[in-house]
Amino acid sequence: MNKLLFSLLLLLLLPVALLVIVTPLDSEKQYIFGLIGIGMLFLLGLNKSKKVSVIMVVMSILMSTRYIYWRATETLHFNSTIEAHRPVCGGALCLGDPAARLPANHLAAETHHRTAAG
Repeated sequence: MNKLLFSLLLLLLLPVALLVIVTPLDSEKQYIFGLIGIGMLFLLGLNKSKKVSVIMVVMSILMSTRYIYWRATETLHFNSTIEAHRPVCGGALCLGDPAARLPANHLAAETHHRTAAG
């Protein structure tokens, strides 16, 4: 793909990706979003094309990043700023699952890079 076309496509799809990540959904809509995403990944998995596998990795990263954003913004509540800055509670121990997913997102991005590079 032409680098200029790729850059243009990336600029156009970046706001869409940001919307997917930060749009607030109630639990029922989040559940439906997850099921649709899993269904799409299963259907895409039937095709063994390299381009399709890249799309699957990007979808996986988007869904995982959405989850991390939701956990960080909706489920972490601190009573004071001091509580948020304590190393034990304000650090990675309090983030728990979202902090554990960051390396998984990095690994998925590295897989995407290696798959796209061929």
